Amino acid sequence: MKKFLSMILAVILVFAFVGLTACGGEETNGDDTGSKAPASDTASTEDTASEGNVGAIFPEVLKNVAVIDAPDLEYTAWDFAGGCVDGKDMNEDEAAQVLAVYGGYLAFEINADGKLSLMSADNYAEGTYALTTDNYGYHFVFTSGVEYYAVFTKVGEDVVMMLAQPKDPGTALYFVQAARG
Repeated sequence: MKKFLSMILAVILVFAFVGLTACGGEETNGDDTGSKAPASDTASTEDTASEGNVGAIFPEVLKNVAVIDAPDLEYTAWDFAGGCVDGKDMNEDEAAQVLAVYGGYLAFEINADGKLSLMSADNYAEGTYALTTDNYGYHFVFTSGVEYYAVFTKVGEDVVMMLAQPKDPGTALYFVQAARG
């Protein structure tokens, strides 16, 4: 437990509010102790971010994820759903601890004209986003200079956005598309 809390604190310090990333591959055992993170539910026929020349720009944790085509993000919202640290998916308790650090709320809102917002219960950050040159994922850059890469996968019927920072290639956060009224 102490080691996990240390890792979470390190993630929080590294990301200084804009801390987001993704792991691929660990399956949950279906007993509700694992996160809703991408695992073998993803289609095995999908490409991975390491194929072709696109792998060079994506952090290591995103390179072997079965991805789907990058969706149009304009006017979408995304809620925190879990993540991974050191290549291991968070379980529900660990994800809840991360969310608690942000006051119980962590979400993206993607607007028009390449603008995005990251919000927690008591903080707000703005940035921009652009489709990568190969249309494989997105590059997010916040006004603080922190940057992330995003790829997308499917878990069941849910589209999951997986974010990783190049400076912390073993950590990722997962977001699911949210309905906002």
